[in-house]
Amino acid sequence: MSRDNSAISLLTGIVLGGLIGAGIGMVMAPQSGEETRKQLKDKGDDALKQAKVNIDKFKKENVDPLINKVQDAVTNKTAPTTAAKPKAKK
Repeated sequence: MSRDNSAISLLTGIVLGGLIGAGIGMVMAPQSGEETRKQLKDKGDDALKQAKVNIDKFKKENVDPLINKVQDAVTNKTAPTTAAKPKAKK
């Protein structure tokens, strides 16, 4: 799990560094403010879409299997007590 966290931290740092660098580059570029704002908005929208894709992928690969394991463990632990309830009522 620690390896996953460090990979995510590295990826986050790279993405944020790229966005900051792109933002600075656009601000320093010789173009109108309107063009710069549009480019910044477009880049931000692209980054948001990619972040959502990455989060969904991480969830499918890591979180969903963990949830399934926990659900299976709970089901396996509660199955004997659930089966014993009808016998206890008799």
